[in-house]
Amino acid sequence: MKKKYARILAFICSLCFPVMTGLSCPDPVLASAESTVTENDTVVYDGLIYSLSGTEAVLQGCEDITAVSVTIPAEIDGKPVVFSLPAFRDCSSLERINVEENHATLCSMDGVLFTKNKKGLLEYPCAKAGEYCVPSETERVEYGAFQNCTGITSITLSSSPLLGAFAFRDCTSLTEVNGIARLEQGNVFIGCEKLTTLTIGHCVISELVLQNMKQLTAVDIFPNCTFEKLIVANCPVLTKLWINGTVSDPVSTESAVQLIGLPALKQLQLPVTVKMTDQIRLPRMVAEVRECGSIESITCGYPGSIVVSDCGSLTEMRFHENLSMDISVTSCENLAAVYGRSADAVLRKNCEQLGLSFISFEDSVHTGDVSADGEINIADVLRLNRAILIGEPLSSLSESLADYDGDGMITAADSLCILKAIIGLTE
Repeated sequence: MKKKYARILAFICSLCFPVMTGLSCPDPVLASAESTVTENDTVVYDGLIYSLSGTEAVLQGCEDITAVSVTIPAEIDGKPVVFSLPAFRDCSSLERINVEENHATLCSMDGVLFTKNKKGLLEYPCAKAGEYCVPSETERVEYGAFQNCTGITSITLSSSPLLGAFAFRDCTSLTEVNGIARLEQGNVFIGCEKLTTLTIGHCVISELVLQNMKQLTAVDIFPNCTFEKLIVANCPVLTKLWINGTVSDPVSTESAVQLIGLPALKQLQLPVTVKMTDQIRLPRMVAEVRECGSIESITCGYPGSIVVSDCGSLTEMRFHENLSMDISVTSCENLAAVYGRSADAVLRKNCEQLGLSFISFEDSVHTGDVSADGEINIADVLRLNRAILIGEPLSSLSESLADYDGDGMITAADSLCILKAIIGLTE
């Protein structure tokens, strides 16, 4: 009787706990080009692992992760080979990915894996070092395409391709990205600890994160960028941060812009536009600027509030619009002046409560001072040119200051007039 119950118990366990009864996934089997395989087998062919379904062979990775070079065949036993992203992430010694010429959907250029039409860059070999220029015909760099490529030092984006999630994750030797990056998600550059400069030309994402980038010195975010939250933190040598993008649907209870631990930051321009798509939310945005001990000036162009603390070198803050700005300042002992529109009663009252000097822009700026910083210089010409050429938005104050010739329009003629005034030329 006991044996009978034991057999029943063993049968139940075999149904509920197959691993416990010794049932496990089969090991990959070595297949030749002529071999016959059963449906859903995992096979190894020429050093690469494939999962075989009824219609295709899906490339999974390398059998030997120390392989230096691999070749992807067009098919295995009549099944077309397809690529699974990213198949070679753990192949740390891989220097070249080759593809048979007759492959229907894949190709290789200089050892880098692309789609057949070269519009998609699928994977870059982890051990391929030095500089690399993404071909001009490439429209997209896929998910994790350069992930763990620790030897690559420079990337040139010749055609501003769209960068997929984690595209450059943990490229620990990458120092520069030349060209304008278009981001699909905000985690593209995580782990790029040696990156020095970054220009982001386009993104529509929920969160953009730049943190723990120890050698990053300058970031320029263009007006075509839209995000709900921006975090820049623990970048010890970052000196310039220009955020000209749009904050979309900011939540009033959370800081949409967080800048923390940027001790070398000197130039800061915060978002000039706030776009609301949910009318229930308040049209205000909160920004935090903390532990930025070298920053001297902060320029803001959006409605909301700003919290500034532990910025010992800060001497001035500038708010271009009649924004009803609400400011909170602690441990900024050198802050002496706050510039704003004369009609901004909220900002004026804040300054009185904090013991700060309020200076109206109407009394401190002149025509040609497009950046409204009290000086007319080449930066104003460049700011105006960006507005004319790529549509970078200007505040209403900057628009009035940019109309140098007084004809009611902002054109290249105004830019030329400002430039002539700077270098001392007269008509």
